[in-house]
Amino acid sequence: MRLDKFLSNSGFISRTDCKKAAKAGQIKVNGIVVKDTSVKIDEFSDAVEFNGTTVNYAKFTYLMLNKPEGYISSTDDPRKKTVLEDMSKLSLVMLLALAFLPLRAGKIVTDSLWSRTLGATVKYNVYLPDGHGKTDRTYPVVYMLHGLSDDYTAWRVRGGMQTVTDELIGTGEAKPMVVIMPNAGGPDVHNTYNGYFNMPGWHYEDFFFGELVPEVEKKYSCGGSKGMRAVMGLSMGGGGSVVYCQKHPDMFSSCYALSPWLDNNANEVEGEEARRDKLYLVSQAVRDNSALDFLDRASEETLESLRTVAWFVDCGDDDFLLHLSVQFHAKMKAARVHNELRVRNGIHNWEYWHLGLRLALPFASRNFE
Repeated sequence: MRLDKFLSNSGFISRTDCKKAAKAGQIKVNGIVVKDTSVKIDEFSDAVEFNGTTVNYAKFTYLMLNKPEGYISSTDDPRKKTVLEDMSKLSLVMLLALAFLPLRAGKIVTDSLWSRTLGATVKYNVYLPDGHGKTDRTYPVVYMLHGLSDDYTAWRVRGGMQTVTDELIGTGEAKPMVVIMPNAGGPDVHNTYNGYFNMPGWHYEDFFFGELVPEVEKKYSCGGSKGMRAVMGLSMGGGGSVVYCQKHPDMFSSCYALSPWLDNNANEVEGEEARRDKLYLVSQAVRDNSALDFLDRASEETLESLRTVAWFVDCGDDDFLLHLSVQFHAKMKAARVHNELRVRNGIHNWEYWHLGLRLALPFASRNFE
């Protein structure tokens, strides 16, 4: 979609004024100032800002109403009644129709907690369904993990998760749920810690289970048991989701892994040992916590516990990590642990993951208690 069309459709600014705003440096796409508003963007995956405000893509609901029999579509006619003459009745019909549209919408809040384990403040986004906090209800919770070089804002800004979640809850395809999107990295992969596992200087797995989970579930009235908790993620977060369920099958009812980074045995993500920087550390941590090796070493007792989790792996046919998903599925099948594998048309990008959410959230919902 053209950038100017995207902005005008979102109600932020007219197409005419888009050019002026672009010249003034008021429009950014993926953090870069854009001067030409005729460029095409991906409305699902590109992050667009206008005057510092994030512009989220939203689908609209259109009502098509037929005019009454015996009326003509004209503003004035001496022989027959026109639609405008009966506009009061038409307006009433429209209001009644709108009254039955699902108007529920959740909200996203940004929060943080100080981690003694990491020695740092960790930010996270929380999706709260409509009505949250108005009763003493406990909601199911999904932990939604981002990928390498992204942060806690990625699922909202680039993945459009709020729009998708609102729609799925509104149609009944997903249960009202709380979604936690914790920070586990940043774009400067060489100098910023990324990853969901313990590594030198970054004991994130200890933080996740020892600090994050208890804190957010108490604060936001969610989770509390295996049947009320799920984990999902993409790429690095997809691999993290799988390994978290492998190590803690008593904590999660389901795992949905999108394009998961499950091992680094073939140096799928290059971390230079000579540099031993932060990228090297996370690459080594993925190798040390290989989801594939875990299955090779698993005892029958461990495999039995894995059978209590609902597993789903979803990876594009042209994704550079597809071979890992295929190997994982084969090992799970050989171990008699049921796992769904879907290979859809796509690559390692946000378009694929955005669409994957429409499968992932209903899957998690079906497996909540």
